[in-house]
Amino acid sequence: RNTGTANLNGIALSVSGTHASEFTVDSAPATLLAPGSSSTFTLRFTPLAGGIRQAKVSVASNDADENPFDIFLSGTGVVFPD
Repeated sequence: RNTGTANLNGIALSVSGTHASEFTVDSAPATLLAPGSSSTFTLRFTPLAGGIRQAKVSVASNDADENPFDIFLSGTGVVFPD
């Protein structure tokens, strides 16, 4: 959500961290948000092993004090017997 008075632009996502490859962007947010508007995005978690899996998604934009905006991710992988 853009709670400011100017457009947020250049919005882009990147995933980093120990298990970054297990968290992928399925649908990206809008690249520009007018004041008062919002956007969503979807991530997919596909664990490659059992246990706690962690990464971080960073939302880049032209926001002067929150660029990037980081969201820490955590999921639990479960291994099923063959």
